[in-house]
Amino acid sequence: MNFILIRTKLQAIIVEELISQGKITRPFACIFLFWRSTEEDSETVNQYYLRLEGKADRSFKFVQSGRLLQNVARLGGMALRETVGQGSIWFACFDFYPLALAARLVPSVKLMSFDEGGYNINPNSRYYETSPKPGGGLMRRILNLLLPEGPCFYLRGRVVRHFTIFPGQPNIVDETRLEAIAIDWISLLEEKELAQLPENVSSIVIGTVVDEFPNPEKTQQLQSFHAKTADLFLPHPRDARSDEESNSYRSMAPAEALIAEYASRGPLTIYHFGSTAAVSFENHPSIQLIDITP
Repeated sequence: MNFILIRTKLQAIIVEELISQGKITRPFACIFLFWRSTEEDSETVNQYYLRLEGKADRSFKFVQSGRLLQNVARLGGMALRETVGQGSIWFACFDFYPLALAARLVPSVKLMSFDEGGYNINPNSRYYETSPKPGGGLMRRILNLLLPEGPCFYLRGRVVRHFTIFPGQPNIVDETRLEAIAIDWISLLEEKELAQLPENVSSIVIGTVVDEFPNPEKTQQLQSFHAKTADLFLPHPRDARSDEESNSYRSMAPAEALIAEYASRGPLTIYHFGSTAAVSFENHPSIQLIDITP
């Protein structure tokens, strides 16, 4: 059986594509990862989880916070199962300590990976770290003993194949292990939503979670300014405050689907804060990308 770890909407979309292309075959089980609670994600994220759950032979929910040893034990058991089977463990979160530890303890398990987003192609992201996290305590010392260069470095070395939505760009594994996959973003828009999309859109702002920036106040000011001047504002799924903008639009589909649709209608300018969605359209002839990260 294949075990697939999923943490975000983008990951769920990529997994669906891998299944449809026959890269991931049955039987498979979906493992949905949460930080503090299984109720923490938005409806737009949950709809993709539910779709995958309906296709899977089994599904599990892992809460990460405070459950390191429990998750290591559960993943370790799954890894042991795969050493006598024909399946693999599929994942995108290279900084997920329980997976790195389980793989370290079961070195024969086959690991397959796919993109998390911009982390994969940004050499300054945490996925490129080669040192353990600092800190004291017995648990931290044990983690650093088992993974002296951190989980990302270890998992990068163990991956057999990595599937990417960013063809032609350097990724977290060497080129010989990369395989590009194409996603038809527009197909993710339902016909009902297509018929109701705002008209005459030539500029879009992709929102962000301002509290995750070093200067949240300045980031919020920039976001509000551009949101007011653009034709359409797409709030980040985890930023409920941005709904106050008059041109705010929340879609069940990912931002990439809306961008692709509007670009098919004419020239489009995208303002973003280092968004993964923007990276997907770097070479699109009808799209101008403007990074407004402060």
